[in-house]
Amino acid sequence: MKFSLLLATKMILRQKSISLLTLVCFVGGCLLLFVAASYGEAFLAEVSGFDVKHSNTSIYTTIHTQQHETGQTITSADVKAFLRSYPFVDDVCLTTNIHQTNAIGASMYFSLMDNGFEDTFRFNLVEGRLFTPLELEEGSNVCILEDDRQHASGLGVGDFLFLEGTGYQIVGIIRTMAFANRIFLPSALEPRFADAISGFTVVAQVSDLTNADLINWPLLTRGYVDAGTAQEYYRQSARQLIQLFSLVFSVGLAVFIYSLLNIYNIILARIIARGKSIGIQMAIGASPRNVFAQFYIETFIIMIMANIIIFLLEPIISVLLKATLNHLFGPITLVIMLVNAIITTFGVTFLLFRRTNVFTIPQLVGGKLT
Repeated sequence: MKFSLLLATKMILRQKSISLLTLVCFVGGCLLLFVAASYGEAFLAEVSGFDVKHSNTSIYTTIHTQQHETGQTITSADVKAFLRSYPFVDDVCLTTNIHQTNAIGASMYFSLMDNGFEDTFRFNLVEGRLFTPLELEEGSNVCILEDDRQHASGLGVGDFLFLEGTGYQIVGIIRTMAFANRIFLPSALEPRFADAISGFTVVAQVSDLTNADLINWPLLTRGYVDAGTAQEYYRQSARQLIQLFSLVFSVGLAVFIYSLLNIYNIILARIIARGKSIGIQMAIGASPRNVFAQFYIETFIIMIMANIIIFLLEPIISVLLKATLNHLFGPITLVIMLVNAIITTFGVTFLLFRRTNVFTIPQLVGGKLT
């Protein structure tokens, strides 16, 4: 095995131009497949991570605007008072969403958590604790990090996270896909971030869903509010994600197949260029299986190199896709890419050797492979 790897590496380096062309085609073909796979993994995570507890008895919506019909800025107190004015609304949980841009132009998203969060959303407390009632009421300088944000920042429980020059001590780490990569602060800090409020995530538990249409949202906000049950929101989001995934996957598959056709012709050129050496190997006892294995290993090495390049480009891909596609490079994407590498290289090499296996040793040695 070690000898086969060394021989394959030697032959790749000997045919640098053809090997480089093969590598470029593999990168181009696998890149969109990687995008489709990572988007699919993000889709699965988002669908499976819908975290509202009472999804079939709650109204769920996001208010994206903070302008009241009078021109005044909406606050969380306004939203709660508005919903509680309806007798069929039993409870309201708000998460105030904040969007800021830091000094280097990067966007930061964090949310203000109220005291109903624990009873409304499912989440996993990974480490530490949640906010105490006193911290929520007084607006203490404490924060909770979502698991992805914690990994990205490298901070842990007890450390301080600085926002606009103010340090917030991290008291807990939670995992929740509904608020992935978020920083959570006590809801009483809302006045401090009033100019950066981008909207509210609203969950209102109701006694009778048939009355949900009676809520007159234009009295609260100028913006369009698409309010339904949390279960309906989940299903609608899932349908939209499936449609987008189908489009991304179809485009990725088409580009991948086109790249495979180019790769097929490139590898065929490699075989023809090495016809004489293949003929000599077979003349001294090498079986077609040995020759097939040699070319398979060479192609597989190039394919793995292409995947490594794509994995190294993942941070750039993530930034480029951030505004249009969810993107999650996790274990599912990694397995898909590795399985694709094994199957694709085997399939291409197998088809090539079915085509070239008709040549005799004299034809191979003489270079007459037409």
